[in-house]
Amino acid sequence: MVVYINYSLSISVIVLVLSFTLFELYKKYFAGEPDFIMHFDNENLEDAEDFEKLIRDVFEGKINDD
Repeated sequence: MVVYINYSLSISVIVLVLSFTLFELYKKYFAGEPDFIMHFDNENLEDAEDFEKLIRDVFEGKINDD
């Protein structure tokens, strides 16, 4: 918006495209994909009295899989 207000529409579109390109390059080379994704069902959370133990089990499972 600041670019659009201070300059023109064409310059703001160019800045927008360049910023998306820069973000995608950063994501590709530095961010990467997550090591794992945690997914919980309601049944798992209802049965787990100790949430910390549940999280620890998930991490130990990931470490043992490697």
